[in-house]
Amino acid sequence: PPEKPLNRGAPHRKRCPAEKETASNGGSKRKLVSWNVNGMNAVMKKGFVEALQRLDADGVGIQETRLQESKLSEKMRSILNYRSHWAFSTVKKGYSGVALYTYFASRAVP
Repeated sequence: PPEKPLNRGAPHRKRCPAEKETASNGGSKRKLVSWNVNGMNAVMKKGFVEALQRLDADGVGIQETRLQESKLSEKMRSILNYRSHWAFSTVKKGYSGVALYTYFASRAVP
C-alpha cells in the first residue's frame, strides 16, 4: 500500500530529529534518522551524544554541520562505535556540511 501523506497540520516536534524505519535485505528493519543540527559545535554542547544513544538508530544523517575539516574533533568523529563519514563546504568556510553515522557496513562514500 502507498505511504500516507504527511499531515501538514500536525505540530512539529522541536529539537527532535525525524525518524524513519525502512525494510532492508532479508526483511530486517533498520532505524534511520535525519537531523538538521544547525552547527555541530553547538549541538555537541547540548547533549548530542546522549541524544544519539537514546535514539538507538542504525544510521544518522546530519545536515548543517557548519564545520571546516580542520575543526572536526576526534570526539565528533568517533561517537558510540558509529562509523562516520563527513563532507565539508569547499566554497564557504563554516557553511553547510553533512555527516553520516552508521552501525552497518557502508559502501564507499564519495
